[in-house]
Amino acid sequence: SGRERRIVVVDITERKRAEDEVWAAKSDAEWYGAEMAVLLDAVPAAVLIAHDAECRHMSGSRVAQDLLGLSATANFSKAAPPSERPANFILMKDGREVPAEQLPVEMAARGQEVRDFDLDIVFADGTIRTIFGNAEPLLDTSGRPRGAIGAFIDITEWKQAEASRLRSEANFRTIFNAVLDAILIIALDGRFLEINDSACRRLGYSKDELLAMTVMDIDPPEYAELVPARIREITEKGSMVFESAHIAKDGRRIPIELNSRMILFQNNPAVLSVARDLTERKQMEEALRQAKEDWELTFNAVPDLIAILDAEFRIVRVNSAMANQLGLTPDECKGKRCFATIHGTSEPQSLCPYNQMLGDGSAHSADVCEALLGGDYCVTASPLLDQEGKLIGGVHVAHNITEIKLTEKLLKEANELLEKRVEERTSKLTEAYSLLEEKIISQKMLEQKLLEAKKLEAIGQLAAGVAHEVRNPLNAILSITEALFRENDIEENPKYEPYIHHIRAQVGRLTQLMNDLLELGKPIPASSLHPVQLHQFCSDTISLLSTSGLLKNHRLLVILDREPVDMWVLADSVKLQQVLFNIIENAVQHSTQGSDIELCLKKEGSTVTEKGM
Repeated sequence: SGRERRIVVVDITERKRAEDEVWAAKSDAEWYGAEMAVLLDAVPAAVLIAHDAECRHMSGSRVAQDLLGLSATANFSKAAPPSERPANFILMKDGREVPAEQLPVEMAARGQEVRDFDLDIVFADGTIRTIFGNAEPLLDTSGRPRGAIGAFIDITEWKQAEASRLRSEANFRTIFNAVLDAILIIALDGRFLEINDSACRRLGYSKDELLAMTVMDIDPPEYAELVPARIREITEKGSMVFESAHIAKDGRRIPIELNSRMILFQNNPAVLSVARDLTERKQMEEALRQAKEDWELTFNAVPDLIAILDAEFRIVRVNSAMANQLGLTPDECKGKRCFATIHGTSEPQSLCPYNQMLGDGSAHSADVCEALLGGDYCVTASPLLDQEGKLIGGVHVAHNITEIKLTEKLLKEANELLEKRVEERTSKLTEAYSLLEEKIISQKMLEQKLLEAKKLEAIGQLAAGVAHEVRNPLNAILSITEALFRENDIEENPKYEPYIHHIRAQVGRLTQLMNDLLELGKPIPASSLHPVQLHQFCSDTISLLSTSGLLKNHRLLVILDREPVDMWVLADSVKLQQVLFNIIENAVQHSTQGSDIELCLKKEGSTVTEKGM
């Protein structure tokens, strides 16, 4: 056809080889991809793959899907477009939301290796899961980041367990250091592995100082040499309790009780020892020992016979005085019945104070004469009670009163003798006193008589002057009256006779009164006393008063207690009449006009009583 045809033959062997290699590589890639997918799903970690350097698309493994609650086709990236971003959770660290560019896969996609990164995933329902992991960049053939891959594990339970462990450890540390006893954790070679604060305070060392020391450094020499053997014994037995001592930094020796046991400390066998300070207990034990010793010394030094008995009359204990009195040792007395040992009887006596005390639970005492004890004793029984108030026995105390009883007897005899002598002396003193009293009374009477005599003498001197002045007028009155009545017309007239008689009587009375005044102070002579018949004497005196006009406004009545003939008195009639005049005049002066005046004569034994009213 006239056209030129050219045939070009190209050798495509290399291309075919290349295509075959590409198909082989594609096949291998597909196989590798399928294998990686299976591997990612099998790994127990959440694997996230960013398919671009901007992390706009991110896929996750099955574990990541389950953890984040997303599907296999979902976009897992927080840097994805807003419409594709997962919204059911936020990512937080240290309580703040983490921006997308600071997330581990996003940082790895920018070429940064991220190691040991932890995040909190806070879901919409409030659930929080904590993840921990690493992220690595994915590079292209030129070495530039084309994406990233991250693997994270859920450490929520581990973190909670760790928090619980830390809390437990903190609590343990608080308790460990709050315990007042010193706690020491010791290696099997004697080194300190751990100590609490109480150990530091007690020993005066810092914790660092003690951790650089061994048990042998704080033990006294006699205990330090025993440490290796004791650690071996604790290792064999598992635990051990024994007493020892520590030496503080200031040189103080501290007695301790060690309670030690084997433990595992940081996965190594060690000895845990709790050291209790026995200083106060030792001091208390020493005080109790001293108190017991003092009590025993006092108990045995008391001279009274003391026995402590049970409720069955058995001797529990006696002091030295009681044992010596019984001729036994204190130990030989124990368990014996008190009534058989002390009284030699087969049963207790009913009046025994201890028997009475067991009966009513109250203290009793009595004086007892006991031949086996060699004299008289004041026995006192006091109850002993247990903590519930139940009577369990008593204290029997016998105080020797033999000398007191003897002294009482002697005192009684001396008292009786003294009373007899006092009685005799009192009788003599009474007689002497009576004689003295009589002498005093007699002396007083003599003094009184002397005083009265002096008074009467003074009155007599005064009366003598008065009588002298009165006698002259009386004599003149009597002379004139006598001359007047001798006149014929008066003397012969009988009606004037009573008047002249009255005047003479009154003048005579006044004369006698003057004579009495002159005799005042002188004793009345027995010759002037004569028997006087009172009834007649009173009648004459009343007749004399009637003529004087003294009774013109009164009526005078004489009342006799018995027959008038029986009423006689021995008296000076003139002085007695003067007394009667005075009585009646007093009655008239103190009585109302027109009233009666009674003169009563009453005989009482040998005495006549006059009573004017």
